[in-house]
Amino acid sequence: MPNATTPHSRRLRAETAAAYNKRVAAEGGSRFSVLLNADETAALAAIQVRTGESKAGVVKRLILAAAD
Repeated sequence: MPNATTPHSRRLRAETAAAYNKRVAAEGGSRFSVLLNADETAALAAIQVRTGESKAGVVKRLILAAAD
């Protein structure tokens, strides 16, 4: 079922997202942006198809795996 699109519902979702972002940042988390070339994008898409993860999920998992 899709999200409700009333102004109230949209505001609540925005507030929830902002609270989550603040909590993660307060716990030492960070946000970053990355621009991939075509080959890298294709590789990321192939991993997504294979694992069923989101782009962010793939990146997070690979970062944690590389840190071990």
